[in-house]
Amino acid sequence: MNFVYVPIDSRACNNLFPMQLAKLQGIEVTIPSKEIMDDFMIPSNYDSLKKWLYETCSDDTVLILSVDNFTMGSLLNSRCNSVSIETCMERMDEVKELKSKYPGMKIYAFNVLMRTSISTLSTASIENWNYVNEYSQLVHKAELYHREEDRLRISELEALIPSKVLETYLYSRKKNALVNKMSVEFVNEGIFHCLSILQEDSTPYGMQKKEQVELSELIRNYGLQEKISLHNGTDEAGCLCMAKAIADYKGIKTKLSYVYLNDNRDSFVASYEDRLFHENLLSQSKFAGIELVDGGLSLEDVLVIYTPVNRQYEASVGNGTPPCDYSPETLNAFAKRVVELIDAGKRVYFLDVAYANGGQGDILHRIHKLGDVTKLWGYSAWNTASNALGTILSQVVLATEAEEEENRRFTLERFLDDFAYQGIVRQQLKTELDAKGEDTLNLKEKKVSDKILSQLMEVFVKKDPIFQGKQLELSCELPWARIFEANILIKKVV
Repeated sequence: MNFVYVPIDSRACNNLFPMQLAKLQGIEVTIPSKEIMDDFMIPSNYDSLKKWLYETCSDDTVLILSVDNFTMGSLLNSRCNSVSIETCMERMDEVKELKSKYPGMKIYAFNVLMRTSISTLSTASIENWNYVNEYSQLVHKAELYHREEDRLRISELEALIPSKVLETYLYSRKKNALVNKMSVEFVNEGIFHCLSILQEDSTPYGMQKKEQVELSELIRNYGLQEKISLHNGTDEAGCLCMAKAIADYKGIKTKLSYVYLNDNRDSFVASYEDRLFHENLLSQSKFAGIELVDGGLSLEDVLVIYTPVNRQYEASVGNGTPPCDYSPETLNAFAKRVVELIDAGKRVYFLDVAYANGGQGDILHRIHKLGDVTKLWGYSAWNTASNALGTILSQVVLATEAEEEENRRFTLERFLDDFAYQGIVRQQLKTELDAKGEDTLNLKEKKVSDKILSQLMEVFVKKDPIFQGKQLELSCELPWARIFEANILIKKVV
């Protein structure tokens, strides 16, 4: 079987994580070259990507396909109008032609339902992000409640938002909605084997809600609820589709017990998401083929979910450690429970969504004080709650009967990235780059930033108790000219 993967963009979470997880099952995956793929705001080369797919695929292929990348060039480029609606439709027809040439090929497709607001591609764009975010929510509220004050504020915002920004936003929404509907049609026609629709960064109100309703109705009308999922997320989708594809191919059946340390499943809505976190847990697990067992601790695999008391704080904003609303006594009790599961021989996967955009060091250090936190079978705490969720669920599926050393390596890299970089070092890097006059959302001197990043990571790893005793040689760099994410890889354990 030939596994071929077209990521949504070139960042490690999309380009590398799925490959690493596939390797746990001994699966080698073919991906487009760096020369074909996007680079920050530069889109993937469509003609080269199309040619590569025709040359690489066959009737014996499993294709994990980002529809956004193939039709619009990348995630960031899907939010602009560099590609017209007409061109997108032509490129969707090309997918149909590819499937026609290789009818035995299975396509596991995923596509994003556009976020509530726009991209922030520089510090200067944050003001427009705020305006558009408010505009989108008010348009939705005006449709629901018909309040005059909402309509008046919408008119004010239309005057405040630069016309080009608003036109691009509305055109991109229209284009995205059409591509999603056509993707559903492709599942109905048998072109796509299955489809995951990812609602990227959003709020409970927003223009995306109407689009969700329309898509859900279309899915129900075709009776495709078992083949199409729609939930929060984006950057985990490559991992989750990879896990599903490999599980289908190898016949992997996954049963997973889950435990909330603080059971607020009926109230917790994560930042940047528009529904209960628990709904996303159920939906992502169903798509990946995971049978969930609530509190069934007789199972070998246990997902421990660490949620906040009420709301998520940002791990990567400010100069100090974000607040934690749990008392020290409660945190100690949580840590003790995790260590007891490890000591009982369970394969424990720790999902930390207490903060957005990074892990919480306090809980990790308390676990480590009672045992060895790196004995966790999996760890995830990066970006949005659903990004972290989908990544660790994919690991659960693919770590089944996997090479233990490779799985430990992947988990240790998640500590280095999700906790060390996102939770601590990213703020330190921002402070240093701000002092140099850099825009950390659009860097001028990326090589200089990479060097500072490597130095900061080296210092942190040497002093943090979690990594003491582990002689690690790291490769650290920013994939794009911004500090939002970093590629933190273990070159070797000395």
